[in-house]
Amino acid sequence: MNIKSLFSCVLCLLTFSVTTWSQSTLTEHTFRLDDEAKSPSASLEDMGWLHGFWKGEGLGGQVDASWSGSVAGTMVGTFRLVKNDQIEFSEFLEISQKDGSLVLKVKHFDRELNGWEEKDKFAEFALVRLDDKTANFDGLTYTIDEEGDLRAYVAMKQKDGTIKEGDFVFQREASGDLDKPKEDAYETIAIELPDDPEAVVLTYDIEVKSRRATEEDFQPTTLFRLLANGKVLVGRNDPRATELEYTITKEEVQELLEEIVNKRQIFEITTDGIKQKFQDTGRPFFLLDAPIYRISINLGDKQHEVQVEGLISTRRFYKEVAQLQTFAKMHDKFTVMRARAALGTQNEIDELMDAVVKKFKKQYPDVEPLSLEDVESAIIDENGRLLAEFKRVDFENDRAIFAYSCTVVKYKGKTTITIMRARLG
Repeated sequence: MNIKSLFSCVLCLLTFSVTTWSQSTLTEHTFRLDDEAKSPSASLEDMGWLHGFWKGEGLGGQVDASWSGSVAGTMVGTFRLVKNDQIEFSEFLEISQKDGSLVLKVKHFDRELNGWEEKDKFAEFALVRLDDKTANFDGLTYTIDEEGDLRAYVAMKQKDGTIKEGDFVFQREASGDLDKPKEDAYETIAIELPDDPEAVVLTYDIEVKSRRATEEDFQPTTLFRLLANGKVLVGRNDPRATELEYTITKEEVQELLEEIVNKRQIFEITTDGIKQKFQDTGRPFFLLDAPIYRISINLGDKQHEVQVEGLISTRRFYKEVAQLQTFAKMHDKFTVMRARAALGTQNEIDELMDAVVKKFKKQYPDVEPLSLEDVESAIIDENGRLLAEFKRVDFENDRAIFAYSCTVVKYKGKTTITIMRARLG
C-alpha cells in the first residue's frame, strides 16, 4: 500500500465506530470518540508542551515536525516524511478551539505540493482526552515520554479491515531562536512553605459587589484557604451554609502548589496583564456588578495575587486569552476542592456520583453524564443537610444548545436527585 493510500485509510477511521462507549480503543495507543460523545473541555494552553521543532523517524524514513506557540487562538504545525532524499509527503496542521474543546485539522500534500484533499477540504480529528503531556485525538495520539521525546501514533485501517498502528518518535531540536534563552522564560519556583504551620499559603475567594436586601445581614467568609499544615478551610457565600474544614496530606499540598505555581505559572499571571489581553482582542465586553474572582498565594518571601472580574462570562468570550483560561482552570479546581468538604469522604463522593450518573443516563441515555467537575456548589446547611448543585452547558459550533442541572439533597440517610435539561437559543 502506498503512502497516500495508507493515510487515506486513516481518514476513514473518523467515521469508523467500534463500541457504544464514549471513547473506544483503536490500537494500543490510539482511541476514537464514539458517536454522540462529547470532546472534553480543553484550551490551547494545555498543548504548550508540543511547541518546538522535532526530528525523528517513522514509516521507514526521516521525519520532522514544527509546532508554533498559541497565537490568535490557534497552534499551527508542519510535518514531512523524507525517504531516499526525497519528500514522500508533507502536512499543514492546525489545532484550534471548538465548542469549548480542541480540534486538529490536517491537509496533506505530495512532493509537488499537490493537495490530497479537495481545495476546501481537510481531515479533522476531534479531541478524545487530554492529560498532562498526552493528547489523544480521534485516531491520532501525541505524547511526551519519560526521555522527553515526542511520540506520535496513528491508527491506520488496512484493506482487509484490520487496524494497524503507525508510530513516530521525535527528538526536540534547537531551531532558530528556540535554543536562545528568553528574557521572559519562566523560572521554576521551589515550593518552600512558611515555618508557621498555621500560615495561609493559598486563598481563593469571590467578592460579590451587590446583594439582595434580604441578605443585608449576611457576612460571607473567605471561600477557600489552604494552610501550610494541609488544613483546608471552606468559608461560605450562601446564608444557609456552615463553615467546613478537612485536611489533605503533605504530598497533596506539594502537588497542588506545584501545579498552581509551576504548571499553571500563577506568578506570571497578572490582573493588568489579563485586562490588556482583553483590550488586544479589539472586542469590548461590558460587565455590570460582576463578581470578582481572586487567587492569592503566599510562599513566605514569594507572594502574588491576581483577580478577574466576571470570570464565568469572560472565559467564554475571550477564549484566546491563555492567562484567563489558566485562571479559569484554577477556579474549577478550587470549586471541586471546596465541594469536597461537604460531599464527604472519597467513598461517599464515589457513591453519590455513581447515583447521579445512573439517573442522568436513565433520563438522557445519549448524552455524556454530569461529573464531579461540573459541581457548582456543595454546602452543609445549619440542619446538617447536604445541598449540592451540578451544572453544564453543551455547545455546538460555539452555540449553546442545552443546559443541564442536577440538584442533590441528602438528609438523614435519604438522597434525592433531581436532573433537568433546558434548550437554549
